[in-house]
Amino acid sequence: MDSAEPSSQGASNPQTDWRHPKTAHSAGQRTAWVAAAYAALAVAFTWPLGLRLTTHVIGPWRGDNFEYVWKMWWVAEALFNRRVSPFFHPEIYYPTGYNLAYGEITPAHTFLLAPLTRWLGEVTAYNLAVLLSVWLSGLAGFWLARRWLRDLAGDRGGLLTGAAFFAGAVFAVCGYRMVRIAGHLPLIDTHWLALALLGLDRWLDTRRLREAALTGLMIALAALSSWYYGLMLAMLLPVYVLARGREVWAWRADRRTWGGCGAGGRAGARAVRAIPAALPGAGARWRSSRPAARSLVLGGQPARLLDA
Repeated sequence: MDSAEPSSQGASNPQTDWRHPKTAHSAGQRTAWVAAAYAALAVAFTWPLGLRLTTHVIGPWRGDNFEYVWKMWWVAEALFNRRVSPFFHPEIYYPTGYNLAYGEITPAHTFLLAPLTRWLGEVTAYNLAVLLSVWLSGLAGFWLARRWLRDLAGDRGGLLTGAAFFAGAVFAVCGYRMVRIAGHLPLIDTHWLALALLGLDRWLDTRRLREAALTGLMIALAALSSWYYGLMLAMLLPVYVLARGREVWAWRADRRTWGGCGAGGRAGARAVRAIPAALPGAGARWRSSRPAARSLVLGGQPARLLDA
């Protein structure tokens, strides 16, 4: 039986060191195969959507899916063609019109995908958003599981990849997601939840400003998909921090902790404010419709989410 001897100080073991070029290359290849497998999974679990991307919409014919297809069309139409505020539609409840800011306009889809909607059409853009959510949720679940399971797997990279892939696949096509895919567009972006938790976990270990900023960005994107998810993360992430136990007290005295909190908060706030500014002339139309802080709030008051 071969005996395991400790490597010399400073030496890099390609079997166990994930920073070693050979190991990193192998892990990169596995991740590429995993990404391809999740893409196939997305197509399989939404079949035959892949054959009808431009003509059909997944879900019931009397569901919310058509409402969000229309919202994707309207935001792109308002921004690029009519050049009016996307938050107000004058022809709904004519002659008074209707302020869409009082509803779930899901800016992460309607605004961020507006160029894609204009290019491919609202039906295709909507269906691609559905497929992308399955793929990204699988990858996000895979990355998070791989991080949490790496100490258990040790140097068995294949076992780690297989276990993490299974966890990501379950997350991507779980019952909750399959129900939401049928028409609840704001709630299909569960990948932002996993990525926010992954970013927080990385920041707790490294305390680097980059990780804090990325965590803030993921939280902002989750909230811009659905304010329900923003509220969920606001309750979940502090619990996860407290679950780290004694480490919390050490973090309080570390200046990097408060610097990271500030960086994450600034990144999230800038992401929320950047959406209208990123599209041609949308910033002025955003301000002319309603104050930005109120425009995105479901029902005008975040507290009303608790009554839903």
